[in-house]
Formats: sequence, C-alpha cells, structure tokens
Amino acid sequence: MKIEIYQPQAIWELGQRDNQEDSIFPAFGKATDDDHLFILCDGMGGHEHGEVASQTVCKAMSDTILSLSKQSFTDDDLLYALQAAYRQLDCLDNSHLKKMGTTLCLLYFHKGGLTAAHIGDSRIYHIRPKENRIIYQSRDHSLVYDLYQAGEISYDEMRTSTQKNIITRAIQPGEENRVRPAIVHITDIQPGDYFYICSDGMLEQMSNEELCHLLTSDGSDEKKRMQLVAATSDNKDNHSAYLIHIKKVEHESDDSLLLEDEQTSKDNALNIRPHSQSDDVSIVSRPIPKPQAEVRKSPKRGYTLYVLLAVCIILAGGVGYKMLRPQKTIQRENQNSVIKTDVYSTPRPQKPISKTASKPSEQIEHKSTPRKEATVSKQSSSKDSLKNQQKLPAQEKRSKKQKTKEEDAIKKLKESSKVKDLYNQDSHGGANPKNKQEVNI
Repeated sequence: MKIEIYQPQAIWELGQRDNQEDSIFPAFGKATDDDHLFILCDGMGGHEHGEVASQTVCKAMSDTILSLSKQSFTDDDLLYALQAAYRQLDCLDNSHLKKMGTTLCLLYFHKGGLTAAHIGDSRIYHIRPKENRIIYQSRDHSLVYDLYQAGEISYDEMRTSTQKNIITRAIQPGEENRVRPAIVHITDIQPGDYFYICSDGMLEQMSNEELCHLLTSDGSDEKKRMQLVAATSDNKDNHSAYLIHIKKVEHESDDSLLLEDEQTSKDNALNIRPHSQSDDVSIVSRPIPKPQAEVRKSPKRGYTLYVLLAVCIILAGGVGYKMLRPQKTIQRENQNSVIKTDVYSTPRPQKPISKTASKPSEQIEHKSTPRKEATVSKQSSSKDSLKNQQKLPAQEKRSKKQKTKEEDAIKKLKESSKVKDLYNQDSHGGANPKNKQEVNI
C-alpha cells in the first residue's frame, strides 16, 4: 500500500498560559507532503518541567523510528522507540515530588497501512467527509472518561468536570511498570479522508459534531486550519494539532493480508457503550428497553390434570345419579309434596281397642277424649306424617277391620248397658221415668 498526502496543516498555540508545554513533530512550519511520521506530545500541566518531558519524548521517538531501515513497521518497532523515550526521561529525572510527564499521539504511514498510537487524553480522529462521519476516535485515558464509560457522568459533563485534567496514563520517568500505548492498525484509507491529532486544549470550545462539520465543509486545507485556530482562540490551555489530508492510495496484491482493527478496537471511543441509559450520551446511545408485560407463571401441568380429572368425575357422578336413581324415590318425593299440603286434612286412624276387658270408667274416659290422638297427630312433625304415608296402604286395610271390630264391640257394649239398666230397674222396684225414656229410645 502506498499513501500520498497533501501538505500537512499544523497548529501550535500558546493559549492563555505563560509557557508552551506542547511539542509536535515535524516542528511547526517544517512539515511537507513527503513526511509520513507525525507526533504530538502534551506536557502535564502543573508538573515540573512538563515542556521538557514533551520535547524529550517527541524527539527520542521520532529519531528512533526514522532510523529504522525496514520497509515495514511493526508494534515491536513502536515499543522499541517508546523504550528509548523512557530511557531519555530517566536520565533527566531529578527526583522532584511532582515528576514531569507527557501524553503522546502518533501517526505513521507505511507500506502496511497506518499505525496509530496514543497515551493519555490527546486524541486521534479519522474523518471521512464524503460520508460526513467520524470513523475513529481514540479513547481518552482519563478519569472523566472512565466515569463516562461506567455511566456515572454524561459525555457533555466530561468537558465541564473539575476532574477533566486528571489522566490515568502518561509517560513519566522512574516508573517500575511503564505504561504501554493503545495501538490501532488502519488499512481502510480512502482519498479525501482526514486524520487529525490534537491536544486536549483544542477540544475546550469544540465538540465532535462541530469538528466533523468543519472538516467536511468546502474549502482548502489552509482555510480549515484557520477556522480551527479561530474556533479555539479563547482556549485557556495550550492547544496543538496536525491535520493530514489523504491525497491518493495505491493498493497492492498483498494488501488483503494487512491487519485492520479500526472498527473493532476497544480503544475506539465509538465502540464504547456506557452502562448509563441516559439520553444525553451523544456518541453511543443505549436504547431504553420497553416495559414488558407481567408474565404469570402457569400452574404445573400435573396439578392442572388432577383438577380437570376431579371436575370430570364430579360431573359424571351427578349425571349418573340423575339417570340411575330409582323411580320409587321420585314417587316418594311426589307423595311427600301431597302429604305436606294435606297433612291436617287426613284423619289419623284410631288406636285399636285391646282385647282385654276394660273397666267402665276406662271406657267412659276413652269415649270422652276420642280426638285426643288426632289432635296430637295434627301437631306432630312432618317426619311422622312421612312415616304414616309410607305405612298408609297397610294401615288402611287394618283400620277397616278395626272399625268393624269396634262397631261390634260398641253394639255389645250398648246391649250390655241396656241389660244392666233393666236389671237395676227390676232390682230396685222402681223405675225412673227418664231412664225409661232413654231405654225406649
């Protein structure tokens, strides 16, 4: 792969600070369209000799990379150059309480494509104007970006947070565990694309949308550089940048074997999805899940079968009872309804007279209360009437015989009483006229 570029555009502004702690390679005003290596370092503000650290790393890495005679460029070559920069810093370390340090952004165009690397919060952008979009944005190694990724703050709050200057990775001397850069390999490069590296000071007054709109607008690269300078003129911090415009790309037969991880890299900020579901996340928004209807768990299958079986058994039993119960039961129910209505109108059969002779006083007492049992029967409960009904056919036959016997007994009784009266009359020798009339009757 052979890549040609237009004249690179450099920005190197002091801002509202007293000293310049940013360093760029090539130096400001020295870049040409033949250059393929671009480096930007931002010295750590507030630390002693931040400008020394940025200048040292920028020079050490550029000298080491350009000294390599190989046609290809590997990650090991990049790490070798970085170790050279660490050694240079170690030599300059004077054991201050606040150790000097710097960030790093690097672009190197070579036969295998483009190698992009960064440490800290200085950024790398890959912008495609014909698609009007940002393809790659490096992930900041900073505290606010970690909070953003964790969903603690929004993307816009990173720009105004009081902790935005705290970085989690930096190149510093005397460190036992030296920081490694985030490396991305890019081969999807087309004519017209822009590569933009900048310090965090360039982003104080400019958002990603404004940057993309400016670089995709019409105009020369020089005009766009002036627009960037004007947009950041009020920035407090030092701000530096390099704008590289791709002129031509020639592909070779073995380009398909080159490594491409720009779209899938974990260091691509466009791939970061914050845990927060806030709507104010501008780069990557997570859709808010729709509320789901409450799902009620159905009862177990075995339990349902048992319930259905029990219901079927109950229904079958009821139908069978209706169909198979005896006809007599139905007749009894009909008779009960009749008896309940006529229970007081049906006379109760008289109690049969005992065969043993009773005394006259008992007979007279029996005659004086002939309806006593009938009255009691009228006040009896419905249960006695039901029993009498069940025994009614047999009792009717008995009552007829009993009536006959009673009538015969009454006749005999009357005859005996007449005989006694006659006997008494004859024995006393006088007759009562009333008694005679009764006898004659």
